[in-house]
Amino acid sequence: LSLRAGAVSPWAKSTSPYYVQTLEALGKAYGFKLGDKFRDLTEEAKQAILHGTGEREVTFQYDDGLRSYKTTKTFEGVIPNLERRWKETESAWMREEIERFMSATPCPACRGYRLKPEALAVKIAGKHIGEVTELSIRKADQWFTELPASLTDKQNEIAVRVLK
Repeated sequence: LSLRAGAVSPWAKSTSPYYVQTLEALGKAYGFKLGDKFRDLTEEAKQAILHGTGEREVTFQYDDGLRSYKTTKTFEGVIPNLERRWKETESAWMREEIERFMSATPCPACRGYRLKPEALAVKIAGKHIGEVTELSIRKADQWFTELPASLTDKQNEIAVRVLK
């Protein structure tokens, strides 16, 4: 799918000239045209479109029909743009629109627990702290009640203060 045909899905149906003009400026800077298929772009061009230009400044020419102006700046990227707009908007409708292009993907290092691998490596009765905190109150009560039976005497001695 080409950029012109909607390869940048969140921008594909916009009536604002801003998005097309932004892609045209990026195309001049990174050597592609809007008719080019996204898969055929260089990795550098794909990175610039999706994740931004980093420190590299690009000259953008904008014309909205009322005024025309030129500016040279870095580009934040489509993905950071959507993330920023999602965080900043107070509109439930806009948030839902942006969420159509988002998905939850657990971090491969912590598997979504937001804990260091070292913390996840410590297991008690077959569970790490992240798994224990996911238990329902009923299951957690049962787990903690049965826990002393699965521990050694030394482990029980260490755990006695925590399990009061």
